[in-house]
Amino acid sequence: MSDVSCPDSADRTATVDLLGMLALGELTAFSRLAADADMAPAVAGREAFARLALVEFGHYELLLARLRDLTGAPEAAMAPYAPVFAA
Repeated sequence: MSDVSCPDSADRTATVDLLGMLALGELTAFSRLAADADMAPAVAGREAFARLALVEFGHYELLLARLRDLTGAPEAAMAPYAPVFAA
């Protein structure tokens, strides 16, 4: 059984790819929820969307930290998925 903290090259590549996609998805969710908060007609709605956005950003930060540990270049891991989330 392989050590999770030091995966082999194929596992590491797959892990970085997955974390890159998830991180960009969380960042995109944060951005969209923050924009929705700005457009909410009532303060309660703004607060609800803002809270959801904060949760998504927290997820993003966790994924980003792990990507930094694995690659040192999290932006490079996310870049291939930018067109998917831009749609």
